[in-house]
Amino acid sequence: MQDWDVQYNNLEEQVQERREKNELYAEKRDQSQIADSMDDRGLMNVVVAQQPTLSYLPAGPKRLTNTVL
Repeated sequence: MQDWDVQYNNLEEQVQERREKNELYAEKRDQSQIADSMDDRGLMNVVVAQQPTLSYLPAGPKRLTNTVL
């Protein structure tokens, strides 16, 4: 009976591992299809590197830098 339990647990681990690999494969396939579609249409994949921040000071010309230049 213990041999059956060990075999069953091994099979369950294999099934779980293969499910995870299948999900990863499907995700990468979908990403590849999206990238190919974007390339066909001439679109670029844009990622926001940093979220914008709120500044309480207005941006203005830098008079000293502009004068030197």
